[in-house]
Amino acid sequence: MRFHNVLRASAVALLALCLAGCAFPADLTALIQPAAPTPTLQVGDTPPPTTTLPAPPAAEPTQAATPPPPVQPLWVANETDGTLLVIDTTANAPAVLIPTNLNPFKVAHGLGAVWALDRFNDILVRLHPESYAVEATLKITQGDVQTLAVGEGAVWIGISERPESNVLRPREDYIPAGGVLRVDPQNVRVTGYAPVGPVVDLDTGMGVVWALVSGQVDTPLMRIDPLSLQAGSIDLKGTHDWLLADALAVDSQSLWVYSQAFGKLYHADASGQLYAEIELPQNRPAGLADLLATPEGVWLAAPWGTVLHFTFAGELAAKIETGVPLGELWGGQGMVWAVSPQTGSALRIDSASQTLVARVELGSPLQPTPRVTATAIQRAEQVCEEGPFTRLALGMRAYTNNDPPVPNRLREEAGVDFDIVGYIQPGEIVRVEEGPACADGWVWWKVTTDGGYTGWTAEGDANEYWLIPLKY
Repeated sequence: MRFHNVLRASAVALLALCLAGCAFPADLTALIQPAAPTPTLQVGDTPPPTTTLPAPPAAEPTQAATPPPPVQPLWVANETDGTLLVIDTTANAPAVLIPTNLNPFKVAHGLGAVWALDRFNDILVRLHPESYAVEATLKITQGDVQTLAVGEGAVWIGISERPESNVLRPREDYIPAGGVLRVDPQNVRVTGYAPVGPVVDLDTGMGVVWALVSGQVDTPLMRIDPLSLQAGSIDLKGTHDWLLADALAVDSQSLWVYSQAFGKLYHADASGQLYAEIELPQNRPAGLADLLATPEGVWLAAPWGTVLHFTFAGELAAKIETGVPLGELWGGQGMVWAVSPQTGSALRIDSASQTLVARVELGSPLQPTPRVTATAIQRAEQVCEEGPFTRLALGMRAYTNNDPPVPNRLREEAGVDFDIVGYIQPGEIVRVEEGPACADGWVWWKVTTDGGYTGWTAEGDANEYWLIPLKY
């Protein structure tokens, strides 16, 4: 019914550079926002804390005599177009466009290189920060890549492990697994693994690697030693027993954790002792949350498209409405950039005036298409005595397993002796119209393809599934 041992080929070729234009978009004036009335505006609806919290660390002093560093460019990934863009932060415009045949979605700087992560192909790329040349690539085989961080002498990749089986027998529990990979920045090879759980967010600081992981009911905060890779959970003292967090950021003296579920921004030391617990609104999310720690405090890209700036004392210094869903913050040298993959743009915020001052178009927006996986965990039942456990039902939609990329046969009736009436192409979506039926030791379903073909096809055999349930 299917062929096996089909090898995948992964073409990783990064092309030459091309120079992009430097024009401001026509609607830039609509982005300019008035400055906040005061530089330290308090959150009006925040009740005073009921307990006395330790004083937060003081902001790092500014060395007035030190000459300013050269202005650093902004590197941004466009996953839809498969490109990396280098933004001239002086002209607020793209300076270099690097086409790839990958799908980079995450970029990090450090250890003498620029690092890009491709979550579709599970590939890490190292680029030269000045020549933009690809210096090395690394295929991640341990699991599906989720996020990236650079620091503490290594490159760190958060992954979720692929389950050995995508079928749950009755009364069998599924515990998701994952962890943090340590990559040698010179040789670009994996040198260790901390199995802490599927990683939600990742950062480095204070001599430690920090990870938010996805548990069965919460998102534990894990502290990982960069040398031994020994890990342990950190409780934020005085908060809920279950930490439901979306993003974290670490500075040289403290850590910040944001929870959309509880509407809180937590500021704590390395042991989890709170400096501040800041109440936030809970609006309907449109994008992702991200935190950016700076010497003056922290910036929060809220899931509903607002950028907030808080001081170390927990005071609101700025509130900037962007009007677009956000995904990532990047900053340095007096500026903050809020990247919006869903609109294909990057917004520049002047940290002195606390206003939007520019918008840079990055290319095609990220389409809100469902991401399907052949290893989705489904509860199964055995409808045919000699057949495999089934995961489908009437009215469900499914797609053909595209690994290996071999079409499924559609037959006139359930069984291998009936005539073939069509094929379901790899990855093609079908709707379950009738069934199940038992024949030849398999479970059969009558389906209709998006192309209009209708017939009976087998769901799978004892070793693998050929039809994968699709859930939006």
